[in-house]
Amino acid sequence: GKVETNPQYYLLDVSTTPSEVRVFAPSSMLDTLLAVRTVDVNLTDLKENKSVEVALQPIRGAKIEPSTVTLTAMVDVYMEDVVEIPIVSLNFPAGKHLRTFPPTVKVTYTVGYSRSKDVKKKNFVSVVTYEDLLVLQEEGATKIPVRLKTIPEGVTNVRIEPSELDFLVETVNEDE
Repeated sequence: GKVETNPQYYLLDVSTTPSEVRVFAPSSMLDTLLAVRTVDVNLTDLKENKSVEVALQPIRGAKIEPSTVTLTAMVDVYMEDVVEIPIVSLNFPAGKHLRTFPPTVKVTYTVGYSRSKDVKKKNFVSVVTYEDLLVLQEEGATKIPVRLKTIPEGVTNVRIEPSELDFLVETVNEDE
Protein backbone atom coordinates (compact mmCIF):
# COMPACT_ATOMS: atom_id res chain seq x y z
CA GLY A 1 0.00 0.00 0.00
CA LYS A 2 0.94 3.60 0.51
CA VAL A 3 1.64 5.61 3.67
CA GLU A 4 2.27 9.30 3.03
CA THR A 5 2.40 12.40 5.18
CA ASN A 6 1.35 15.97 4.66
CA PRO A 7 4.32 17.93 3.19
CA GLN A 8 5.10 19.59 6.54
CA TYR A 9 5.51 16.19 8.18
CA TYR A 10 7.58 13.08 7.67
CA LEU A 11 7.10 9.41 8.39
CA LEU A 12 8.99 8.55 11.57
CA ASP A 13 8.12 4.84 11.72
CA VAL A 14 5.63 2.22 10.60
CA SER A 15 5.07 -0.79 12.82
CA THR A 16 2.62 -3.63 13.33
CA THR A 17 1.28 -5.09 16.55
CA PRO A 18 1.87 -7.90 16.92
CA SER A 19 5.11 -7.83 14.93
CA GLU A 20 4.97 -11.62 14.48
CA VAL A 21 2.15 -14.04 13.75
CA ARG A 22 1.85 -17.81 13.96
CA VAL A 23 1.43 -19.75 10.71
CA PHE A 24 0.08 -23.29 10.66
CA ALA A 25 0.99 -25.08 7.42
CA PRO A 26 2.85 -28.12 6.07
CA SER A 27 6.57 -28.00 6.86
CA SER A 28 7.46 -27.78 3.15
CA MET A 29 5.50 -24.52 2.98
CA LEU A 30 6.90 -23.18 6.25
CA ASP A 31 10.49 -23.87 5.09
CA THR A 32 10.10 -21.33 2.27
CA LEU A 33 7.86 -18.77 4.01
CA LEU A 34 9.78 -15.57 4.79
CA ALA A 35 7.00 -13.13 5.64
CA VAL A 36 3.29 -12.62 5.89
CA ARG A 37 1.97 -9.54 4.16
CA THR A 38 -0.89 -7.24 5.02
CA VAL A 39 -3.53 -6.29 2.50
CA ASP A 40 -2.78 -2.95 0.83
CA VAL A 41 -3.20 0.05 3.09
CA ASN A 42 -3.55 3.59 1.80
CA LEU A 43 -2.96 6.35 4.32
CA THR A 44 -2.32 9.80 2.85
CA ASP A 45 -1.88 13.37 4.07
CA LEU A 46 -1.08 12.20 7.60
CA LYS A 47 -0.59 14.99 10.16
CA GLU A 48 -0.67 12.83 13.27
CA ASN A 49 -0.01 9.26 14.33
CA LYS A 50 -2.58 6.85 12.96
CA SER A 51 -3.41 3.25 13.85
CA VAL A 52 -5.61 1.02 11.73
CA GLU A 53 -6.56 -2.62 11.93
CA VAL A 54 -5.35 -4.42 8.82
CA ALA A 55 -6.13 -7.91 7.56
CA LEU A 56 -3.28 -10.22 6.61
CA GLN A 57 -3.19 -11.61 3.09
CA PRO A 58 -4.33 -15.22 3.21
CA ILE A 59 -1.88 -17.94 2.21
CA ARG A 60 -3.47 -20.89 0.43
CA GLY A 61 -3.12 -24.03 2.53
CA ALA A 62 -2.10 -22.15 5.69
CA LYS A 63 -3.82 -20.75 8.73
CA ILE A 64 -2.55 -17.46 10.17
CA GLU A 65 -3.20 -16.38 13.76
CA PRO A 66 -4.12 -13.68 14.39
CA SER A 67 -5.63 -12.84 11.01
CA THR A 68 -5.33 -9.08 11.57
CA VAL A 69 -2.68 -6.72 12.96
CA THR A 70 -2.70 -3.10 14.05
CA LEU A 71 -0.61 -0.97 11.72
CA THR A 72 0.69 2.22 13.32
CA ALA A 73 2.15 5.05 11.25
CA MET A 74 4.06 7.52 13.41
CA VAL A 75 4.60 11.00 11.99
CA ASP A 76 6.64 13.97 13.11
CA VAL A 77 6.48 17.62 12.13
CA TYR A 78 9.44 19.34 10.47
CA MET A 79 10.84 22.41 12.16
CA GLU A 80 13.53 24.86 11.12
CA ASP A 81 16.29 26.04 13.43
CA VAL A 82 19.43 28.17 13.22
CA VAL A 83 22.80 27.86 14.96
CA GLU A 84 25.84 30.11 14.71
CA ILE A 85 29.16 28.26 14.48
CA PRO A 86 32.82 29.26 14.25
CA ILE A 87 35.15 28.30 11.42
CA VAL A 88 37.80 25.87 12.69
CA SER A 89 41.29 26.00 11.17
CA LEU A 90 43.40 22.85 11.09
CA ASN A 91 47.00 21.98 10.21
CA PHE A 92 48.20 25.59 10.12
CA PRO A 93 51.95 25.86 10.74
CA ALA A 94 53.22 27.50 13.91
CA GLY A 95 53.03 31.26 13.57
CA LYS A 96 50.23 31.20 10.96
CA HIS A 97 46.65 31.93 11.97
CA LEU A 98 43.51 32.00 9.85
CA ARG A 99 41.15 34.92 10.27
CA THR A 100 37.81 34.76 8.50
CA PHE A 101 35.41 37.63 7.96
CA PRO A 102 32.98 37.12 9.54
CA PRO A 103 34.45 34.70 12.10
CA THR A 104 31.19 32.72 12.36
CA VAL A 105 28.45 31.53 10.00
CA LYS A 106 24.76 30.87 10.49
CA VAL A 107 23.57 27.36 9.70
CA THR A 108 19.86 27.01 9.01
CA TYR A 109 18.48 23.49 8.91
CA THR A 110 15.34 21.39 9.02
CA VAL A 111 14.86 18.59 11.52
CA GLY A 112 11.95 16.61 12.93
CA TYR A 113 10.61 17.97 16.21
CA SER A 114 11.28 14.71 18.06
CA ARG A 115 14.96 14.81 17.01
CA SER A 116 15.46 18.55 17.57
CA LYS A 117 16.49 18.10 21.22
CA ASP A 118 19.41 15.91 20.11
CA VAL A 119 20.78 18.46 17.62
CA LYS A 120 23.34 20.72 19.27
CA LYS A 121 25.48 23.55 17.97
CA LYS A 122 28.61 21.44 18.59
CA ASN A 123 27.28 18.80 16.13
CA PHE A 124 27.91 21.18 13.21
CA VAL A 125 31.59 21.60 12.34
CA SER A 126 33.07 23.70 9.56
CA VAL A 127 36.79 23.15 8.98
CA VAL A 128 39.37 24.85 6.78
CA THR A 129 42.69 23.04 6.50
CA TYR A 130 45.92 24.76 5.60
CA GLU A 131 46.28 22.38 2.64
CA ASP A 132 42.83 23.31 1.30
CA LEU A 133 43.65 27.00 1.68
CA LEU A 134 46.89 26.62 -0.29
CA VAL A 135 44.99 24.92 -3.13
CA LEU A 136 42.39 27.71 -3.13
CA GLN A 137 45.12 30.37 -3.26
CA GLU A 138 46.85 28.55 -6.14
CA GLU A 139 43.55 28.61 -8.02
CA GLY A 140 43.33 32.37 -7.44
CA ALA A 141 40.39 32.19 -5.05
CA THR A 142 39.81 35.24 -2.90
CA LYS A 143 37.13 33.67 -0.71
CA ILE A 144 36.80 30.43 1.22
CA PRO A 145 33.67 28.37 0.44
CA VAL A 146 32.06 27.26 3.71
CA ARG A 147 31.47 23.51 3.97
CA LEU A 148 30.33 21.47 6.90
CA LYS A 149 32.51 18.55 7.90
CA THR A 150 29.85 17.10 10.18
CA ILE A 151 26.06 17.33 10.07
CA PRO A 152 23.89 15.63 12.71
CA GLU A 153 21.75 12.66 11.75
CA GLY A 154 18.21 13.57 10.76
CA VAL A 155 19.13 17.10 9.65
CA THR A 156 18.14 18.14 6.11
CA ASN A 157 17.91 21.27 3.97
CA VAL A 158 21.11 22.79 5.36
CA ARG A 159 21.84 26.37 4.31
CA ILE A 160 24.94 28.33 5.33
CA GLU A 161 25.05 32.12 5.47
CA PRO A 162 27.35 33.50 4.26
CA SER A 163 28.34 30.64 1.96
CA GLU A 164 31.79 32.15 1.30
CA LEU A 165 34.13 34.06 3.59
CA ASP A 166 36.84 36.63 3.11
CA PHE A 167 40.02 35.51 4.82
CA LEU A 168 43.45 36.57 5.92
CA VAL A 169 46.36 34.38 6.97
CA GLU A 170 48.26 36.22 9.69
CA THR A 171 51.89 35.57 10.41
CA VAL A 172 52.39 35.93 14.13
CA ASN A 173 55.65 35.87 16.02
CA GLU A 174 55.05 33.19 18.66
CA ASP A 175 57.92 34.50 20.85
CA GLU A 176 56.09 37.73 21.75
